[in-house]
Amino acid sequence: LNCMDFVIVCTSIAGFFFTAMSTFASFRVIRLVVKMLRVVRLASVFARNDAMVLLLRTVIGSSGLLGALFTFIFVFMCLLAIVAGHTMGDCHSPGKGSVTGQEIGTSGFPRENFYYFSDAVLSNFQVMSGEDWTPMMYRYMNCAGPGAAFYFIFVVLTTNFFLLNVFVAVILENFELSEEEKLIKQQSRY
Repeated sequence: LNCMDFVIVCTSIAGFFFTAMSTFASFRVIRLVVKMLRVVRLASVFARNDAMVLLLRTVIGSSGLLGALFTFIFVFMCLLAIVAGHTMGDCHSPGKGSVTGQEIGTSGFPRENFYYFSDAVLSNFQVMSGEDWTPMMYRYMNCAGPGAAFYFIFVVLTTNFFLLNVFVAVILENFELSEEEKLIKQQSRY
C-alpha cells in the first residue's frame, strides 16, 4: 500500500513539474489511471474499517426503501409544481399583474418560475433545498399576494421537517435491523 502511495505522489508531482508532458495523450491516460488508483485505495481503507463497512452495508441495504422514498418525494414535488403553477403561474403572463420586465419572452424572465411545469419542479427543488428561496417568495408575494408566502412556508416546513425525518427513519430502521442481526450472532456464539 505504501508503494502505491509513492507511485501516486510521484506521478502527481511529475504532472506539476513537466507541464509539457500534460499535452501528450499517454500522460493523460496515466493521470486517469492514477486517479482511479486513488479511489481503489480509498475503498481498501474503507474495507479495513468495520464501522464504515457497517455504514455502507446499512445504506445499501435500505436502497429499496430509499428508492420508494425518492419516488414519493418526486411525486410530491410534481404535485406542488401543479399547485404553484395554478396559483402563481400567471405572475409572468403579460397584463395579468406580472412584475414589469419579468414577462414570458423577455430578457428579465426568471429561471425560477412556476409558469412552465419543468421550471416549477426545479423551483420547488430549490425551495426544498433551502437555496435562496426567500427572494423568490418575495417576488411572488408582490405578484400573487400573501398567499404565496403560505405556499413557500408550507413547502419549506413540509420538506425540511417531514420528508427529512422520513429519510432518517428509513436509514435508522435498517440500522436497527443490523443490530438485531448482531444480537442473533451473539446469542448463537454463546
